[in-house]
Amino acid sequence: MRHHSLRRHDRPLYREILVQAFRAAWQEKQYWPLALFASFLLTAGSYDILLTAMNAIVTQATLFDGSSSGVFVNLRAAWIGSGGVFEWMAGVQALIAISLVFLAFVILSVISQGGLVYALGAVRRSQRPTLAQAFRVGGGAFWPVAALNALVLSTLWILRFLMAFPLYLALDRTTPWSWLFYLLSFLLFIAASFIVTLVHIFALNAIILQGAPVAQAIIRGYETFKRHWIITVETAALLFVAAIAVTSAAIVAFFFATIPLIAAFIAATATGSSVTFTIVLGIGLALLLLAMLAVASFITQLQYATWIFLYRRIGEGGVMPKIHRWVRSLFGITIVPQR
Repeated sequence: MRHHSLRRHDRPLYREILVQAFRAAWQEKQYWPLALFASFLLTAGSYDILLTAMNAIVTQATLFDGSSSGVFVNLRAAWIGSGGVFEWMAGVQALIAISLVFLAFVILSVISQGGLVYALGAVRRSQRPTLAQAFRVGGGAFWPVAALNALVLSTLWILRFLMAFPLYLALDRTTPWSWLFYLLSFLLFIAASFIVTLVHIFALNAIILQGAPVAQAIIRGYETFKRHWIITVETAALLFVAAIAVTSAAIVAFFFATIPLIAAFIAATATGSSVTFTIVLGIGLALLLLAMLAVASFITQLQYATWIFLYRRIGEGGVMPKIHRWVRSLFGITIVPQR
């Protein structure tokens, strides 16, 4: 067995990856539209997994009781109970329109996932494909990426359904054992959702950057997580902190940037000028919307870039979890066994 010096060969991992990811997220703004549409199905953020899981579980738990029946009653009354065939046809048309819009966003999200991974993978190799080139690559990989998304989302839905039943029992019986069962199930669900999402991200990299078929990509994604699960957990924790920090900084910056607008809003209210009030309000809402879209795009691209760069770095070898570095530094271990 060969040994190498930890001090001489051990490159920084997170510092290098996060600096590159922040640079790619900020400097490559031409890919923000891809990041925005990609986030419709996959944001690649750890805090999104937790928040989405909690909301979905609470919502889906209502399927086990009668609280959701009112929705169907109201829909039936709105469609066929009050206005005859024309209102029913209008309801069907609205449902079809909503479904088509939803389908369009799903298609754009699938294409954007592939295009964003391709573009950021190229950025790491010091290349800068155009937005059109990235979109074409994403479109060319539509079916395998769509199949991957369908498998992952179906798995998450099944996990959510299984998790919703313990919550229903806890709310229905309110015994210490039912709540303990729910807590353990919730922790297990979060861990399973986290693993499934990370396998999704790594498999997406394998499909786009390595040309792997869907089944092989999922295997590669799972094997990558299994061999480097400590590194992925540490990376997710860092992304969690980074996303909160970026969001907080954006809120503070937006507040100070809109102080003149707030002053104009107060002046318009004081003078009673409805025209000025409407203009200022419209500008404020437009700026808020643009700021929200920009922050969402930046954070999503930051998260995708981090996982892409980590996946490539793992493939290069020589990665070590931060906790291992601390332990080795604490005990003065300066050599790493190499096979």
